[in-house]
Amino acid sequence: MGQRYGSNTTLIGGSVTLIISLLLLLLPFIAAIVTGLLGLCAGFFTIHTSAIGLLNSKLAGGEGRANALYVLFYYAGAWIGITTCGFAYKFGSWEAVVYLCLAILLVPLIIGIVESRQKTDNK
Repeated sequence: MGQRYGSNTTLIGGSVTLIISLLLLLLPFIAAIVTGLLGLCAGFFTIHTSAIGLLNSKLAGGEGRANALYVLFYYAGAWIGITTCGFAYKFGSWEAVVYLCLAILLVPLIIGIVESRQKTDNK
């Protein structure tokens, strides 16, 4: 999908999919929750793969080091995110976890938008 539409567009699409999926998890219906969980997986892995593609497209050398750093920050971020979500749940319930995740999703969404604008400006 990233090769067809570009990593930046795919990053935006994955972010929007994940945002909609998180909002579905707030609804008290089983169908909404199941759909939200499926969308959560689709959006997350879309963001992850397009972020790696975007990173590699920016590099002129040192791809191995850059990918190693990406994986390091991926796992460190996952640990910080899981821990923070645990505190959000303890002090604010499930809705606080969803809102925290929505706030964190601004990062890939903004990166995708900025990359799209830079690509448009360079044409």
